[in-house]
Amino acid sequence: MDFATIRRVWLPLIIASVATGYIFKTAPGPHDWMRWLGLVLALIGIAEADAVALGAEFKQEAIFAFNRANRRVVSCTDTRVETTGWSSEPDPGSIPG
Repeated sequence: MDFATIRRVWLPLIIASVATGYIFKTAPGPHDWMRWLGLVLALIGIAEADAVALGAEFKQEAIFAFNRANRRVVSCTDTRVETTGWSSEPDPGSIPG
């Protein structure tokens, strides 16, 4: 594995993991078993409508929704939705031959 691969793939993954852990531990909100429940539900996935209702109940402004086609930021307070698509292209340096 060369340094370019480490810089392009592993370094962002490590930084994102550390940042997520920091936010998980220090962000405002419940710091008891409810925070762990939220993490588990995020990992397992629930229906978008249920996630919006849960977010609204806890006074969140929005939730993130991911699927194979796109990623969305869905408001818990009104009908706003921001959708972006996924983009996947082969790395020219990794194509065999």
